[in-house]
Amino acid sequence: MRKGVCSMRTTTMTSVLVACLCAVATPRAQGDNSVLPFTEEAVERGLIHWVDTPQLYGTYGFGSGFADLDNDGDPDAVLLGRTDLIVSVYENDGTGHFISRTFTCGIGSVPKQSAFSAADFDNDGDLDIFITQIGQTCRLYRNNGDWTFSVMTGPSLPTSNGVAKGSAWSDIDFDGDLDLHIAVYRNAGGAPMNIPSAMFRNDGGGVFTNISSTIPGFLDPAYSFTGTWTDIDLDGDQDLYVSNDRGSLPPFFQGNQLWRNDDGTFVEISSTSGAGVALFSMGLASGDFDGNGYPDFYTTNLPSPNQPLLGQNPLLLNHSDSIFTQGQVLWDVEVFASGWGCEMFDANNDGTLDLYVNNQFATNNLFINPGSPPAVDYGILAGVPGSRNYSWCSSVADIDGDGDLDLLVGDLGSNALLYVNHSESVNHALKARPVGEATNRFAVGGWAHVWLDQSSSPIFRDVWSGGRSYLGHTTTDMHIGLGSRTALAQLEMHWPRGPAGNVVRTFRNLPAGGHWRLYPPSRLGDVDGDGAITAIDRATFDACVLEGFVEGCEMMDFDGDSDIDGADDFAFRHKASDFDGDGIVGPTDLGIMLGAWGVPNQLCDLDGSGAVGATDLGMLLGVWG
Repeated sequence: MRKGVCSMRTTTMTSVLVACLCAVATPRAQGDNSVLPFTEEAVERGLIHWVDTPQLYGTYGFGSGFADLDNDGDPDAVLLGRTDLIVSVYENDGTGHFISRTFTCGIGSVPKQSAFSAADFDNDGDLDIFITQIGQTCRLYRNNGDWTFSVMTGPSLPTSNGVAKGSAWSDIDFDGDLDLHIAVYRNAGGAPMNIPSAMFRNDGGGVFTNISSTIPGFLDPAYSFTGTWTDIDLDGDQDLYVSNDRGSLPPFFQGNQLWRNDDGTFVEISSTSGAGVALFSMGLASGDFDGNGYPDFYTTNLPSPNQPLLGQNPLLLNHSDSIFTQGQVLWDVEVFASGWGCEMFDANNDGTLDLYVNNQFATNNLFINPGSPPAVDYGILAGVPGSRNYSWCSSVADIDGDGDLDLLVGDLGSNALLYVNHSESVNHALKARPVGEATNRFAVGGWAHVWLDQSSSPIFRDVWSGGRSYLGHTTTDMHIGLGSRTALAQLEMHWPRGPAGNVVRTFRNLPAGGHWRLYPPSRLGDVDGDGAITAIDRATFDACVLEGFVEGCEMMDFDGDSDIDGADDFAFRHKASDFDGDGIVGPTDLGIMLGAWGVPNQLCDLDGSGAVGATDLGMLLGVWG
């Protein structure tokens, strides 16, 4: 099924004919409806970035990807690997076209650039940029909120002077700020040798502490390319899986490694879990590929004769008990090529995760998942073959807001490739952006169980920051394909464990086509996030009653049923009258109101009349208890 029936385009007219013939000739996998061709539109949409940096060639590539840097709801782009070593930064104008911020954003040249990730390390509400380097200090850039970035300095910042590759953020100690893993590839590229990977605890205020030595097995010699955070056992804490090169050449090199987080203590379970496979592991994808409600892993490999994989890319399927089994043969995703990045995403919005694989000197693969094995490779037929050079990395986001995921590919000796997806006319989808509380504002490390309809089994989706694919970053939104459905039956959101413990909330009947924000209970009704229900919140609630459940009114849907009705009105009035925040409207709240009687008091003025009086008392008594 992987042999293309159409050749790559050579002229504009040929490309049109090939696209049409491919659309006709494309086989249909059961349940995927169809796979419409992507079109490559990087230059047309303003992404001008040629990846070709010979002095860094021996250090295995450069990252690129998407992040919403201005917090306006659409994905912006960051790309590494230019010959002049300038980091390219592009703003999305909201239509999927990009405006260069490269020479005004303040980042400029990074001499030994390798990978990037984006995370709100300082909890100020916008995404900052972290860039790893080869043999030089990594750099952390604070987002100033005006499309400028300031490099952070000081001895307490996360760094590595080795061959630093991928980076990934998550709150591993439940204190509400994001900690950082840096994967380091030892003994390569002329950089200092035998420098290990690093784990940094974020202590707030720009202070990071290296805790690598406290984690058993973490400092073992390994050629690490990237690590990813996810909750393999759904127990509320983040576990770490690391992709290591040369693991199939014992006894000197380490296979892939898996650390389970047991309430803040890391336990290495690489060998006992089945995830500690030994291979030339490079890129790393994570997601619920088989739809059983738990996250799986996929890594790329070399087409070598080494045991135990014999050149296959392993697909590690999670069986819910921290045990993984290999499913690459069953699913027909072995590839047998020199692979780099890989990405799981729903390319055709049918509700199942598909798989894109970046290859070296071979066509890239797009494996469409029909819901049961085997997957079918549409890499050529869908129009996403890559450049057949060194295809380093890939990342996905809905750049144009049309409801499907587009694909950014970074190849050596090529302009960045931006493949625009045209699946929106076939299937529906929605985007969900979990909102954190006072800390971890992007809810990194949170996860959800999703029921596409009432008869389906739950599937797993999560929120991550870095550490997926290879050296780059994908947006934090959860994209959920719905097929022909016009609404999502149910989403059970599990916020990352924080100072307040585990927070779970259920959403029902979320309409297709929306970009919905998922608010935790503490933020319901509180538009400005000041911890109290005041006049601005009341005015917004009244407006949302008139408008109904639309984007911007999600926090007024107290019961999560995707409408704003009498039940939400009662819940809003109850929260407004709960002045002491104990969850019960009772004597203490009455005392607070009586203490403000007859005078202006924003908190107790429930009717917005300007003073506390009998009407406010009646409203409080109406939700008593």
